[in-house]
Amino acid sequence: MQKNQQNRIQDLEATFFLSGAIIGKPGEKASASMSESKSFSVYNGLILEILRSFHGSTPLFGAMTPLIKDTQWHDILNFLRFHKLLPIAYHVLTGTELWETIPNNYKAVLKNASFENTALILLLGNFMDAVTSALEQARIPFYIIKGPALALEFYRPSDLRPYTDIDIVIPFNRFNDANAVLNDLGFSSRGKAFTKEYFDSVHFSNDQYPGFCIDLQWESVTSIWTREPFLSSEEVWDRIRPLRTSEGRHIPVLAPMFLIPFLCTHLVFHRPMALLIHLMDLALAVRGCESDLPWEELVRWVQCKKLGKPVYHSLRWTRDILDVAIPAAVLDALQPGAVERHLFPFRRIASRQGNIPEFMERAIKFPLIEGWQNKIRSIASYCGMVRQGSKDE
Repeated sequence: MQKNQQNRIQDLEATFFLSGAIIGKPGEKASASMSESKSFSVYNGLILEILRSFHGSTPLFGAMTPLIKDTQWHDILNFLRFHKLLPIAYHVLTGTELWETIPNNYKAVLKNASFENTALILLLGNFMDAVTSALEQARIPFYIIKGPALALEFYRPSDLRPYTDIDIVIPFNRFNDANAVLNDLGFSSRGKAFTKEYFDSVHFSNDQYPGFCIDLQWESVTSIWTREPFLSSEEVWDRIRPLRTSEGRHIPVLAPMFLIPFLCTHLVFHRPMALLIHLMDLALAVRGCESDLPWEELVRWVQCKKLGKPVYHSLRWTRDILDVAIPAAVLDALQPGAVERHLFPFRRIASRQGNIPEFMERAIKFPLIEGWQNKIRSIASYCGMVRQGSKDE
């Protein structure tokens, strides 16, 4: 039995190295040598098993859990918290024989985090219902992206997907109307001119509920380096689909054809970048939309929009880490050159428990922008943003 457990742990450890996604303590030197990470093999294996168990709805392999030292649970919880995985971890671990092997103080942290997230999601759900109803009444076109849309469609139960804001895409020419709607609901914004120009979005907060916000946007992060529209393109708006909620309402969301490329770019370009909850979003979306995904059309659209690199890397990670079924022909069509295929340091990024410096994050993302014209435009956008930010201060 002990030998089988050890073999399973070694298999998990090998999977992390081969996929380039080692999960360990910050500052731990990444290496392809098994001997350099023996002390972290159980730590890594548990987190990988939690992710795979949730994605595949399979029982958690638990022989490694009693082997984890009490001191390691502090680092594990910090990691899970940073990557927004605490509710998922609680859902996977509780109710199994493994739960009793976890120290009581850490079980309390997992339980409280899960319950607090559920309460937050319920409150945000009420906000979303109020905002979307008001937008519908004002006849303002919109659709929902990110947290709430993903939670409702792909997470079971839906409150396992943490989020603290509601992202709503609107046509740019309806911003003033949408701004008035949100003001009537008690939401206000600061620095609208700056964020409208450089981020194609405006952040609204509510003084009665600090920490909750609405983000109105009309374009994705790709607008920083390309003039090709993404979220605001006609083909995206023409194929918006209704998603039925548990209350019987319908909210408009992205079609699978555009949802997958959006989640891929969000995974690598969002700040903080490469959070594992975003990897889970992508994995669940690919699985949930599998029958409706026109992969050939998706590849052509991605190539037209010059998003091949972020989409390739993101899809490859979901395949390697969570065994998601990505057609080989899709990765072959999108793969960059041999050097670039191994350039992006997901191993180091996925191993952290906190933010990396912004300048370093931007340097890591820069090679993922396709074409020198787009790269130059991204640099110009960043310099303009810095100058304007300095003036505003």
